[in-house]
Formats: sequence, C-alpha cells, structure tokens
Amino acid sequence: MCGRFFIGQPPEVYRALYGYSEQPNFPGRFNVAPTQPVPVVMRESGERHFRLMRWGLWPAWLKDPSDFPTLFNARIETAAEKPAFRGALRHRRCVFLADGFYEWRRDGAGKAATKTPFAVRRTDGAPMAFAGLWEPWMGADGSEVDTAAIITCSANGTLSAIHERMPAILAPESVGPWLDAAVRARSRPPLPALPGRMAAARSGERAGQQRAQRRCRAARTGGHARRPQGSGEGRDRARRAVLTRSPLRLPRRFPRPSPLRTVRRRSRRD
Repeated sequence: MCGRFFIGQPPEVYRALYGYSEQPNFPGRFNVAPTQPVPVVMRESGERHFRLMRWGLWPAWLKDPSDFPTLFNARIETAAEKPAFRGALRHRRCVFLADGFYEWRRDGAGKAATKTPFAVRRTDGAPMAFAGLWEPWMGADGSEVDTAAIITCSANGTLSAIHERMPAILAPESVGPWLDAAVRARSRPPLPALPGRMAAARSGERAGQQRAQRRCRAARTGGHARRPQGSGEGRDRARRAVLTRSPLRLPRRFPRPSPLRTVRRRSRRD
C-alpha cells in the first residue's frame, strides 16, 4: 500500500533523470495525499512528457465519480483482471515523481493497537520511480481530468517488518521499458528496489536517525545489512534492528504525516 509520499528535490533533478521536454516549476511537498494533483511522467507520440494528474484513478466508463471509491493503488498481481485497471495497464502507464513514501507499522490488536509512521527513501538520495497507471476521464459536461494510481507489490525484505505491501519501484533501466508502448505486451511486472538500496526511519525522530547513522558507519560490512535469521518474535526484533541501522539521508525537516482522514470514508487502497 502507498497512501502518502513526498517530493523534496528541485524540478531540474527530475527533468534531468526522466528526460521530458517541459520545464515545470513545482514546489516540494512532504505530505502528498490521494485526490491531490501529482507530477507524473508519461510517454506520448514517442516522447516523454510531464503531466499533473489527480491521484486517484477514474475509469473512462465511470459516469458519476462523486460516489466512487478512491482508487489510488493498484495491485500488480490483479491489475490485468480488474476492469478499472486493465485498459490502463495495456496502454497508459506512467511514473510518479517522488523521493520516498510513508508507511505505518501496526503494533498490537484492537483498540489498543498503535501505528508508527516510517519514512522510506533510497540511501543514495536519488528519486524513487513509482510505477503507475493513468486514465483520462471525461464528464457529461465535457470536462476532462487525467487521473492516476500507484502500482503496489509485495514488500521486500527491508519493508516487510513494517507493512506487507509497498509501491512498485522501478530501477533506472526499467523506466523506459515500462513506458515504451513497443514492449508493454511482453514486459514483466515491476520489481521493488533491492533492500540494500533503501532505508526506513521513524518520521520526525532526527536524533535517533543520527545515532543510527553513527552505528551503521561503525558496523557496516560491504554496505549491506545482514539478513535477519530465526523466526517469530526474535526475527521481528532483528528486522527492526536492521531498519534502525540502515544508512539514512533524510530531509533537514521531516514532518510527521497527518492521518488519512480525508480519504478514509470511501477508499480502496489496493
């Protein structure tokens, strides 16, 4: 699942990375939420283009979006079968511009359960390429809206200690095949980034992040954390320790994300 992400680098960084011709000047945002306009890269007439789209896909066959769930995620395992996503998966793919995302770890059960927010980004500070789908929607009055959804997949070894799902993150060499219409029919589902290339930290805990950096520099061997062994509660503790020791490169000010109140009433996350 991906219900919040952040965009922190200058627009020129994304333009140089993805190679689109437009020169947009959009501000950094550290709490991007569904139904908001989001920057994406799509391919049209053989060239890459920058677009602002509504985060929350509206299928072309939708008559009235006022009572329609917010489809801001699409499971890669079932996207080809769902009527809302299968057309976009074949013909309209995109890449979300982002630097990382937030995820909440649930501890406990029932009313006593607590949720801890984590910020996840690449250790080298480079942007994250979220695989996405987009769909143009036209209303009865002739209004047109471009809408998009982020593709999700099973969490990898680093993120599985926090949540079972994560955005499908494309490697730089996979962005072109994902967008290119000539290889869409035979391209495989996108794979998440390798565990050694990402780091997760509790949102807002700057002092803890700095201590984790010092411990990591002292204990790292070859740049990769050891995979936790064992089972049960001991394995969970080991995974959390790996996350805490990951090398972190976070923005100077990292606000705690707000709850998902704006989309909780009628939403479908996956």
